[in-house]
Amino acid sequence: MERFSRWLTCLGDALEASDLEALKPLFAVEATFAPDPFTGLVSGRRAVIERLAGEVAGSSGLRFEARILGAGETYGVAHIRLITEERIVDGVLLVAMDARGRCTALRRWSHALEGRG
Repeated sequence: MERFSRWLTCLGDALEASDLEALKPLFAVEATFAPDPFTGLVSGRRAVIERLAGEVAGSSGLRFEARILGAGETYGVAHIRLITEERIVDGVLLVAMDARGRCTALRRWSHALEGRG
């Protein structure tokens, strides 16, 4: 659980700071991201990072909150909230991790509340 907790903290810090470089070590080169259950996969570390960065670009005062719901050796599940002045994104992340603690697959189920931040 400690490894997943560190990963979530680093993800939140990087998103809050809009620091793309800090996101790189969090994802394996072959990482995939499913932004929601109804869209196709984003494939490859660069594409995943670009997608995440694009989702928070231009957000004012981004704050990331996470609560671990469960974790094992190769996965973690967390309730997350991305809070900005414009909106709140409330959701769940499922993260598959490799032996080095990098994300190999990221799945998200979320709902955005516009104008609530």
